[in-house]
Amino acid sequence: SSGINAEYGKEYAVSCYISASQCEEQLGNLVGESNALTQAATLFLQLEKDKQQLCITSNEHYLAAGIDCYNRAVNKLIAAQKQDLALKLCVELGCLLVDMGHIPDAEPHFMKATSLLNPGNIAFQIVVLRSYATVKPTVRTT
Repeated sequence: SSGINAEYGKEYAVSCYISASQCEEQLGNLVGESNALTQAATLFLQLEKDKQQLCITSNEHYLAAGIDCYNRAVNKLIAAQKQDLALKLCVELGCLLVDMGHIPDAEPHFMKATSLLNPGNIAFQIVVLRSYATVKPTVRTT
């Protein structure tokens, strides 16, 4: 990723990861597809952050694409019966959205994470609930 980013830029790297995800899909490798989608999602969100930092007006195209890639990655992991990894991605996305100032957009991802919790996995429960608790008071309930 960093090599592709440095030489060609993030937009090109995103295209590479999307293509890689399609190859993994053709091979039936759900986890590999999810990993490639997650890399693309991360770059999309970095592109959105770059626009924010440069004070460039954004139509939030990169934000929407990043969220979509994360959601697709989560669904692939659920299909592969890797709920713990899917839960981690939901929390990761929720935290990234909070960091970017998109707090209302983060709530559904924390809620999705809670739906994936394994009752026996106390560590994940604490992480998800702590992450969600830091966001919940600022989310309007109208």
